[in-house]
Parts: sequence; structure tokens; C-alpha cells
Amino acid sequence: MEIHRILGDKVRLYRRADGGNWHCSTYLDGKEWRKSTKLRSLGRAKDVAEDWYLELCAKKRFGELESGKTFAQAAKQFEKSTKRSPVAGAAPSGCRATKTGSGFIYYLTSKRCPLRASPPAPLRNTV
Repeated sequence: MEIHRILGDKVRLYRRADGGNWHCSTYLDGKEWRKSTKLRSLGRAKDVAEDWYLELCAKKRFGELESGKTFAQAAKQFEKSTKRSPVAGAAPSGCRATKTGSGFIYYLTSKRCPLRASPPAPLRNTV
């Protein structure tokens, strides 16, 4: 994987081994942000990555920086769409394996999933 660092090491510009398009990533406001430049030219990809980073910084400054859904939100939506399915326990349309889909629902609703587990109960003094 080719990696170039720009803007004083604030933005990483990388391309996978297959030699496709350049992608850029940065760590900002406690999160990792990524974007494809959709370009194969390194010089043009650097320009796109710099503009993208400066746009992210401006959005952060004005409080307009919005992140996408969290995994927990996506899992909840998946669970809802599966419950609406006409066949009980079947995965929603577009899901390749119904058995895997129903197994995933079981995992999401079980206490083993750290994203769905309820917080521990507060300790009580039993003096």
C-alpha cells in the first residue's frame, strides 16, 4: 500500500496494492474520517485531499461537522427491518444469507454484544 502524508502529517493519502483510486483519511474531533478522491493521479488527489481536509476543519469550527450512523444505530435499523420481514426470522431483502441474518439478530439482542449490553447496575452500600 502506498501512503503519502500531506499538510504536516494531518492527512494520509493512500492507495491499495491493486493500484486503484487514491483515498484520504484524517483524525479530527475524536473520529477517523475517510474519503475516496476518485482519482488515480497523485497530484490531483493531493489537491482534492487538501480541500476536503480544510472543508472538514471549517465545518468543525462552525459546528456543522456531522458523522454518519453509529454501528449501534445501524444494528437497530437492521433489527427493525428484519422484524418487518414477511417470513419470520428471515433477513430483509438484499441480505444474502437468511441464516446469517437471523444469527446476527440473535447476537445483537443477546447480552454478548457489547454494543447492546445495558450498563452495569450501580453499586449499593449494604452496610
